[in-house]
Amino acid sequence: MRMNVEPTMWASCQTQYSKCAPIIEKFYPLLGTDIQKVSTQNDTQFEIQGEKKSKYICAPNGAAGMGMLTDHGLKLHGWIPEDYETMHNHGRGASVYAFRNWMMENIGIAPETKKIHNAPYKIVFSTASSSQQNRNMTFEKHAQLLEEKLGSKYNIVVIEVVLSQMSLEDQIELVSGGSIFITVCGGGALTAMFLPKGAALFAYFNEDDIYGTPARLDWDLLNNMGYIRSHWLPTRPGEHDFDAFVKLVDHELDVISHTNDV
Repeated sequence: MRMNVEPTMWASCQTQYSKCAPIIEKFYPLLGTDIQKVSTQNDTQFEIQGEKKSKYICAPNGAAGMGMLTDHGLKLHGWIPEDYETMHNHGRGASVYAFRNWMMENIGIAPETKKIHNAPYKIVFSTASSSQQNRNMTFEKHAQLLEEKLGSKYNIVVIEVVLSQMSLEDQIELVSGGSIFITVCGGGALTAMFLPKGAALFAYFNEDDIYGTPARLDWDLLNNMGYIRSHWLPTRPGEHDFDAFVKLVDHELDVISHTNDV
């Protein structure tokens, strides 16, 4: 049961349910339920037979609480400098990883089978991951450079996908077996939560966004997923940025390919 609160929370399902419903229908299986089994206190009525009634409800298997695993807490997503002055998810890497494993189990994917330690190493590009034009980025040149510069040095598979065109299960199956996940920051980058331990995330961000400042969106969560390494790169790269990108991927593949050395 989801509690509707007053005053209503900004951008919540309570205020924008028409936008929220398709997302709920797609992602609720990760929580082990579906949209037909979830309601709010406004849609639920308990009928008690007999004269004795109580304001309390008892259940043999129940839990109540306030969800605090959010991408940024009370701050904005990362639009303004003040968003980086404090952290909401500091020290929660283990909790996020446990939550990841639980969600995978709910859709029938065994977390312990997803490793990055063996070649070929999958490099997954998530293209066109945002509906916002200034973040709707493709990675053809990046993928081409990796094939040209690193294809003979490492046993790699470079994959370019549009995750929104894939089923939830296929998305998680792909990313949870990836070594490096490359995308633009924002909601689409949260698929990185399903990367295996020791993998790397490359999140591209706009250096001059709507507030005129760099917008490393969801930095608070992505930087505190302690089981992966996160890197931030500009969305409008020059030639020197492409060179730095290849060298950074080279470094990550060197680290990943030696994971079993100890």
